[in-house]
Amino acid sequence: MTPNRTTIAVAVVLLVATAWITWKRRAMRQMSSVLKTETRTAFLESSVANAAGNLRRVTLSLVAFPIMLMIAVALKVSIRNGGHIEHPLIAISQWAVSTRGIVSMGLMALFFAAILRSRLKIKRELGRLKDVQEDYAAEAIRESVHS
Repeated sequence: MTPNRTTIAVAVVLLVATAWITWKRRAMRQMSSVLKTETRTAFLESSVANAAGNLRRVTLSLVAFPIMLMIAVALKVSIRNGGHIEHPLIAISQWAVSTRGIVSMGLMALFFAAILRSRLKIKRELGRLKDVQEDYAAEAIRESVHS
């Protein structure tokens, strides 16, 4: 196989995109601190920060997944065509209606749905944590007024 410039470009874009997403997700994980348990307020603040970090990571995955999928499919189609791909969109659409394409796209749809479900679950958790944080702040204000 002698890949043409399109195949090489797609492969480089896929490698760079994979490295960038991995680096960003790692950076977001590093921003999430360990739960602090000194006080109730510190605990809630660290819990909210961790949940927000998880939400950012999952959202990044959700946004990047379709883009990365299309780049990977373009690379796969290019490799299957001997390293040459004349019209990427036509080649991708032909692959998508093939048996392999339908099965692969079905599996990728399930994976996307799992990521979306995870994001919704984390978003609900973050909402509950913020509600608890607001309730405790309101309780602290009421206690300070009554003291």
